Amino acid sequence: MVDENRTGAREGAGRPAPSLLHKTDLVLAGVILALCAFLWYATTTFEEVPLLLQQGIAPSFFPRLVLGSIVALTLLLPFEHIAQARKGQSLDEDRARRIKRITYLTAAFLVGILIIMPSLGTFPTMILACAALPLLWGERRYLVIAAYAVVFPVLVSILFVMGLKVNFLPGIVGYIFR
Repeated sequence: MVDENRTGAREGAGRPAPSLLHKTDLVLAGVILALCAFLWYATTTFEEVPLLLQQGIAPSFFPRLVLGSIVALTLLLPFEHIAQARKGQSLDEDRARRIKRITYLTAAFLVGILIIMPSLGTFPTMILACAALPLLWGERRYLVIAAYAVVFPVLVSILFVMGLKVNFLPGIVGYIFR
C-alpha cells in the first residue's frame, strides 16, 4: 500500500529506495570484523590453565565473550539504514557533520587510562575514569560524580572479582595493601 499525503503525492517520491546494504557501513563492518578476528586469534595465544588449578573462568573466556558480542552487533551494522529509513531518518545526514573535538579528547583520555592501568591498577583506574570522564564531558553535579566514581567500580569489582573470579591488575596500589 502506498501512502499519499493530502495533495495526493507519494511519500518519499524522488528519493531512491534504500539498498539492502549500506556501503559505508559494510566497509566499516569489514574493518571491525577483521580487528575482531585478529583479537580472537590473540586469545588463542593465552596460556591454558590446567582444570585442576583453574579458579573461575579461563583467561580467554571473557575477551571472547566481548568479541562475540561485538561481532553480533557488527553483523547488523550494514542493515541499520533500513530501520532508520522506516523512521524517516538518514544515517548519512549525521555523518556529513564534522566529528566534535570532545570525541578526540575522550579517545586520548581513554588511551591514557590504558597506558597507566598496569602501573596504577585496575580498581583505582576505574575510579579515576569514572570520576574524570563525566567532568571532561561537562557534568558538574559533583556529588553524583563522586557516587558514580565509587559505586560503579565497586559493583564491577564484585561482579568480576567475586562472582567470575577474574583477577584484576593490582598495580602499585594493590601492592601497598597486600
